[in-house]
Amino acid sequence: MERNLVDGDKMDNSKYTLAGWMAITGAIMIFPEIIMGILLDIKPDKLSILVFPYTFITIAETTITLFAFFRFKHLLNKRYEFHRADTLILVIIFGSMILTSISLFARTMHTLGVLPTNDLTFSTIVSAALIILGIPLAVAGIVFGLRLLKLNQGLSGLLKPMAYTYIAGSICLASIILAPIGLLFIIAFQIMLGMAFLREGDELIEPEFV
Repeated sequence: MERNLVDGDKMDNSKYTLAGWMAITGAIMIFPEIIMGILLDIKPDKLSILVFPYTFITIAETTITLFAFFRFKHLLNKRYEFHRADTLILVIIFGSMILTSISLFARTMHTLGVLPTNDLTFSTIVSAALIILGIPLAVAGIVFGLRLLKLNQGLSGLLKPMAYTYIAGSICLASIILAPIGLLFIIAFQIMLGMAFLREGDELIEPEFV
C-alpha cells in the first residue's frame, strides 16, 4: 500500500517537473512572439512570411503556458488541498484562449491581405472585443492573485512573490495603457511558476509506516 502511494507521488512530481519546464519555456517564447508581432505590424507586406512562424510560436506558447497553468490547479488541489482558485484558473485559461484566437485571427487576416490594414471598421471591432474581454479577464487575474494569498504558505517559498506579481500584472493589463508592463509581470509570474513546479517536483514524499 505504501509503495503504491510513493509511486503515485513520484509520478505527480515528474509531471510537476515537466510543467515547470513548460512554464519557463512558454515565458521565453513570448519574446520572439512579441518581436515578430511588432515586425508584422510595422511592415506587413514585406515581412508577411513571418506570419507562419509567428502563428506557430503563438499557438505553441499559448498551449504549453495554459497547460502549465492547468497543472498549477492540480498542484494546488492535490498537494495543498486548496480549491478556492479553481474557477478563476479555468476562467483565465478559457479567456486567454479566446483573446489569443481573436488577436491571432485579426493579425493573420491583415498580414495575408484578406482584409486591408486600413479597414477601420474591422480594426475597431477587434480592438473593442479585446478590451471588452480583456478587462474582465484582468479583473479575474487580480481576484486570482488575492485568492492565492489565502493559501498562506507553500509553493516552496514563492507564494507571495507569485501572487503579488500576478496582481500587479493584472492591474496593468486592466488599465490598457500599461498593458506592456503588465505583460512583463505575467512573464515574471510564469518563470516563478516554473521554479515553483521544479521545486515541488524535487520534494518526494516518503512512505509512512505505522
